[in-house]
Amino acid sequence: MHSNIMTTDLGEEKRCARCGEYWPADEEFFAVCKNNKSGLHSYCRACCTERKFELRHGAERKTKTYARKA
Repeated sequence: MHSNIMTTDLGEEKRCARCGEYWPADEEFFAVCKNNKSGLHSYCRACCTERKFELRHGAERKTKTYARKA
C-alpha cells in the first residue's frame, strides 16, 4: 500500500501533500487524477482551492524582467 494512505476504523485515509492532514480517500475530499496510483489528486480539495486563489490573486510570481535596448 502507499505510504500516504493509511487504513483506519473509518476506512482508507489519504494524506494531503500540501497541508499534511489525513482525509478520507474518496472523491469528496480529493479530486480524481488518473495519473496517480491511488486515482486521486495529491492535494485535498481545500488546498487545491487555496492554491488556485493564491495563483490568481496575489501570489508572488517569478517574472523575467528584460532590459530595453537603447
